[in-house]
Amino acid sequence: MRVPKAFAEGDVARIPVAIHNNVLAQGAIGLKWKATILGHTTEGQRNVEVEAKGAVTVYLPVTLAIPEHLTVAPPQFDVVLELTVTADDRTEIVRQTAPVLPLGVPVHGTAGGIVTGPKGIQLGHPAETVANRRSMQILISPTIHRVLLDTVLRPSASEPLAMAYPSQQSYLETATSDLMAAVALREATAPDTASADAEALDRRIALTIAQLVASQDPTGVWTWTGYGNSADLRSTARATWALALAKAADYPVPDATMTAAREALRNGISEAEDGDYESKVILLHAMTAAGEGNFPLVNRLYRDRDQLSSIALAYLALTLAEMDRREPAAEVLQLLAEKKPDQDTDPATGSVQRSHSTVELQAVRLLALQKVEPDSPHVKTVAEWLLAQRASARWKFGGAMGPAIVALADWNAKRNEPLKPYPLAVSVNGKELKRFEVKPGGATQVVDVPGEMLAGDAPEIRFLTSAEASYVWLCQLGGYVPPGNPVAATGAKLLKKTCQPAPRTLEGRNLPRGFANLAGNYTAFTNPLSQLPVDGRAMVELRFRQLIPFDPTRRQLEYVVLIDPIPAGTRVIEDSIEGPVERYEITPSGIVFHVVNPERVGVIRYELVADIEGVYQAGPTLICHAHRAGGLLASGERAKLEILPRGAETADPYRFTPEELAELGRHHFRKGEYQKAERYLRELLDQWNVRAGGYHEAIRML
Repeated sequence: MRVPKAFAEGDVARIPVAIHNNVLAQGAIGLKWKATILGHTTEGQRNVEVEAKGAVTVYLPVTLAIPEHLTVAPPQFDVVLELTVTADDRTEIVRQTAPVLPLGVPVHGTAGGIVTGPKGIQLGHPAETVANRRSMQILISPTIHRVLLDTVLRPSASEPLAMAYPSQQSYLETATSDLMAAVALREATAPDTASADAEALDRRIALTIAQLVASQDPTGVWTWTGYGNSADLRSTARATWALALAKAADYPVPDATMTAAREALRNGISEAEDGDYESKVILLHAMTAAGEGNFPLVNRLYRDRDQLSSIALAYLALTLAEMDRREPAAEVLQLLAEKKPDQDTDPATGSVQRSHSTVELQAVRLLALQKVEPDSPHVKTVAEWLLAQRASARWKFGGAMGPAIVALADWNAKRNEPLKPYPLAVSVNGKELKRFEVKPGGATQVVDVPGEMLAGDAPEIRFLTSAEASYVWLCQLGGYVPPGNPVAATGAKLLKKTCQPAPRTLEGRNLPRGFANLAGNYTAFTNPLSQLPVDGRAMVELRFRQLIPFDPTRRQLEYVVLIDPIPAGTRVIEDSIEGPVERYEITPSGIVFHVVNPERVGVIRYELVADIEGVYQAGPTLICHAHRAGGLLASGERAKLEILPRGAETADPYRFTPEELAELGRHHFRKGEYQKAERYLRELLDQWNVRAGGYHEAIRML
């Protein structure tokens, strides 16, 4: 039984089942199948008559929809497919499970913090989300240390119920964040009382050190994702910082790795443009963390502090603190406190700075505050704000998790965590959902709020306890905005997706397709695509414009993540992927592209091949910032595709482009097939204004 790895809601699939019959020479093989969605099961059965042993393929119809009797349902759910095959006295049962995703733009919000004693909150979903398709999950952790450990060691234990779209973090950002976090937490984890956690952290540290060492380029730099070819000095700075923390904690880090990294950072600082203060500060901080401070440069940056962005001020304050220059560090922190990060602009372009998330900014600020002004009331305020910014178990933007956990672990080490167990209950709208005992060394508790409590006004959530003990709570909201809603149709100028049949082939090679052989003005077109036979191919094109104003005098790289769902009955031809892609990941529901795009317009192309018969849909393409909070920037339209039996003809009309007409005319002319050549060449000249060279060639052949 061959099942797609993920479906979209509303899909109608014909699941192929290959039966290898080694039992019956003649007779009937009995098939019974079930599809279970949200506790509701639909069944079917049939007999397959065979006249010889061997393989036979049958198709099972399955509709992926919410049962009609349900008034509420989660944003995402699973379908469980079960097939029972009977022949003579033998029976075999096969089960497979696949997620079913809604056709809309995902919404995921969080709220949380640390409290002492009972607490009541009211928290609701955005009005645009589908009212009966919402989710809410409440996490309660006994200590901050447990929260931070879960972040590194057990993030899957508290994943959101919202749509499972991947994080914007790249492979390298995840590795550096995990290393920084694991080193900070290992220092606070006593092996005699938490040996399993200590051993797991040691393993994670060793693994991430190996990953970073292996992904370093011979020139000493790292790329943004850890896989691509484009050197990224900010990623190099973060990786160097992480390895320096590990080395300072006596974990083995090759000297050659650190030497090459420092040399790359020195070169990066010397080659940075005069006004690129942000890059200089970030690289300087990494060098300082690696044991090579630069006093003349830090003094120059301190003198120019009024021109620095918020993130540059935060890193400058931390650098000064690590150089034991507390007084100027305090002055920079005061300047940062007076600055509004959202008003940061690039001096050359006037555009908003894109290089950081607010989480990273506040994490670096907290690290500096604790070194310079540990008794400041801002320390507690910033720490509690950081705790509330988790998305599920982790912080999601641009590697912000590493600095956040280093800062929070340092802050938590100075606090008194609860020592005795105490009871706590969670109620929603006056109805108790769960009661449990909070233990200092215990696990995080997860409470799922029933969907019927979320369809109306914002529910009232209460944490009930008589103990004066602190605990950490996080409330996760999940849902989606339907594609027809204006909120889901944002960014038409940012993103355009087209799907059309793959290039036609001629004697084993692709026909060139397009309009490059035309002169003057013309109206381009793409052929429609609504059907494909099994093994047929489609070409997908994603066209997106640069998100920051273009300035030819400054090379401003743009880091974005594109999440492109694909119809369930198709698969991606990996060799066909082309464009400004640093790294891609094929997921059960589509492709995630990490894009570094310095151009005005970026174009990604790839091909799909039809695999499983049925009628399938794909949700809208999403484009997100990689490094800056703000999340979703644009979403495209959803797509629908019917996959026909192998060899079937589609109802879609196909019109040859001018380049195809010219190539077909040449091909048939060379073969002496003059009538065919004449048909294509006359259509080319009659309907299009062809460039002089192509025009004369066509006239000569005619």
